[in-house]
Amino acid sequence: MPDTALKAISSVSVGASAEYAVIRFARTVRSQGPANQNALAYYEEVWDMTCMAFAATPQDIAALNEALRDALCRRGEAVTLTEMTGTRTLPAGGVADGCLPGFPVVDLVDDETRSFGTVQTFRLTATARRPLPVEGFVEHEYEFSEEIDTEGRLRLRQSGTYRTANGVDARAEAQTNVIDLAAADAAAAGMTFRVRWTLTPDTAAARYEYEAAETGWTGIEPGVDRGEVVDRLTRTNEGRRVRVVSGFAEGSAAAAYAAAQKPAPDANNILIRDEVSEPSVPDGRVQFTYELLTGVTDALFPNLRLFGFREEIGEAPGVPPILTATYFDAAPTLRYGEDQPSAYTQVTEVEFIGAWEDALTGATGLMDEANLVIAPRRRYSAGPFGLRRLRVERTYLYPEPQTVPTPREIAALA
Repeated sequence: MPDTALKAISSVSVGASAEYAVIRFARTVRSQGPANQNALAYYEEVWDMTCMAFAATPQDIAALNEALRDALCRRGEAVTLTEMTGTRTLPAGGVADGCLPGFPVVDLVDDETRSFGTVQTFRLTATARRPLPVEGFVEHEYEFSEEIDTEGRLRLRQSGTYRTANGVDARAEAQTNVIDLAAADAAAAGMTFRVRWTLTPDTAAARYEYEAAETGWTGIEPGVDRGEVVDRLTRTNEGRRVRVVSGFAEGSAAAAYAAAQKPAPDANNILIRDEVSEPSVPDGRVQFTYELLTGVTDALFPNLRLFGFREEIGEAPGVPPILTATYFDAAPTLRYGEDQPSAYTQVTEVEFIGAWEDALTGATGLMDEANLVIAPRRRYSAGPFGLRRLRVERTYLYPEPQTVPTPREIAALA
């Protein structure tokens, strides 16, 4: 009687797993490479197998399927097919002469409707990406752009991913074969050059971005790709003169360029704000703002630097008050009371750097000192950066209205 039993022609194992019978095997191979290139980077090889496993009893089929999952569903482990004529292997990922990291990937499909008795058949698919390195190189995928701005300056940008064979440092190879060559070309053309790396745990792959830019325009120093400086003077209604120098710079020397824009304080300028940012990512832009108070001199206060001056005169003319008398059964009556003196208030405020005595010398009264009600009332205050403020208030009384004096002004602060 002929033997009609189904016989396994081969077996398969994943990593250190046991071997499982294979009753059907098919292989698909595809060539893969970077987009928009004819170059071949690696083969994607897919093994599609129908396999067989055995349980101790029919009731153990479910447990067998769980065991198959734990043993066979793997990533990055070698898959070995043993046949009558020998063995074939999808090598482990991330090792020398092996697959790309993360491959092979093994998928398992079990179907209990395909089990009979203690036998379980299942489908096993192993997908591998096997590079074909040429002296360690596998793949270089990149994009290149060229930009010309409104002033005719040329800017070149390239970003890409460089992949090498497992065990070869992709960044070092890309530095030698891509970045160093681009940097040399930029230097020969008098262009600035910057590069940025993005790395992952896979040392056989590195992503880079580089930029080369022309800098041949007036006002920008070597190492500064772009820059802007705005210097403005603001006059406020408080008599302040504020100078603000602000702007930005980009490039390897951006921080030094920003620091060089800081105005030097002198006898008439106080630096009250010094703000420089850290270089931003990814363009390395440094922003800066410097603010100064600008002082002036005036003959009224010969020994001071004035940063603010205000003076006001208040008038209360002396008129007799109206007195009233009210009644329960008659209209109220109005009568003039006693004549009142005319009152005048002078307030002088000076913001300065210098001695209090010199400020008091200039903050003089505008009316007859003999008519002062009391001694002048003074208020002293000191702030940051050496600024001082003096406020002097005087009150005068006269028996009749006077001509109101004109408050003084500092022409240089107007």
